[in-house]
Amino acid sequence: MSHVRLNNESMKYVTNFIVGTPRNFLLGAGLSYAIQNELYTHIPFIFLTPSIYAGYQSHNNKDSIITWIIEQKKKYTKWF
Repeated sequence: MSHVRLNNESMKYVTNFIVGTPRNFLLGAGLSYAIQNELYTHIPFIFLTPSIYAGYQSHNNKDSIITWIIEQKKKYTKWF
């Protein structure tokens, strides 16, 4: 077995990419969606790849998301 030593710059990049605000936001969104819809078997996949799961569910529910955005726009344009 051989070991390769990585330089410090690549280590910092990988660390920042794996743990950060966007990942945490997508992880929370995916978890709340799965729990709300009782999709408990999806939880391990959410922890491994939160961005893929959020993108997949966003694509599957795009009609509902668009409807919600239009309703919110109508609701809040009255204020401006």
